[in-house]
Amino acid sequence: MAALLLAGFLLVRSAWFQTWWTLRRVRQPGNITALERWLRGRDLIGQLNVDEARDLLVGLDSPAVSPLLRAVEDEDPNLQTVAQFTLWKLGRRAVPGLIEALKDEQPSVRRRAALRLSQIRPTTTDAVPALVHALSDADWGVRETATIALGEIGPAAKDAVSALTRALEDEEWPVRAAAAHALAAIGSAAREAVPALARRLEDEQWPVRGAAAASLGKMGPAAKATVPALKKLAQNDKEGEVRRAAAEALKMVQTEQDAP
Repeated sequence: MAALLLAGFLLVRSAWFQTWWTLRRVRQPGNITALERWLRGRDLIGQLNVDEARDLLVGLDSPAVSPLLRAVEDEDPNLQTVAQFTLWKLGRRAVPGLIEALKDEQPSVRRRAALRLSQIRPTTTDAVPALVHALSDADWGVRETATIALGEIGPAAKDAVSALTRALEDEEWPVRAAAAHALAAIGSAAREAVPALARRLEDEQWPVRGAAAASLGKMGPAAKATVPALKKLAQNDKEGEVRRAAAEALKMVQTEQDAP
């Protein structure tokens, strides 16, 4: 009997049991403090089978998303695997937590939240207001990923057109290019952005010029006024990709009467 009691005591005191018990606890809705503690205890992850840890974490509610996003870039590859798999497995159930994570104090967490939103198919339109707000984030990487996410939502993100039009003037060219691509994905519902897209045909960065040209093509005849600028770009731009994008855009923008 004494031996059994001793064995039981040692089991309860073991790192494996403590990790297992913590994971069981964090499955309770809202018990994020326990999850944060476990994720910081990197030395414990090796005491528990990774597959079992993932299965336990998949039962978490959405507020657990922020600590999982932080764990994605942890130095422990096992912990990275657990966090990545869990976020993937949660799927659309993670959306409320991802939206909340867009307000996280760490820019890297905000970036990963926007990126994960862009990867969920179909991306929920519930995220549009939060993503629009993220377009004014101080971190340009957050602005870029939020813009990409809005593009993945596509036509259903039409309420973001005004914000995306402003993003065409962002000081960072990857954000400007992403905004042009997002407007293209929204399509004709973004025709109010035509003048701003036309200005980007003269952007100093060729990926922005190419994206602007392609986006104007998606606007169809609504972008008819940009035909002269597109022709100039198709003939004279030094980058082949930009010339091809402008030529393709002309086919979509020009009416039969306008075509040469």
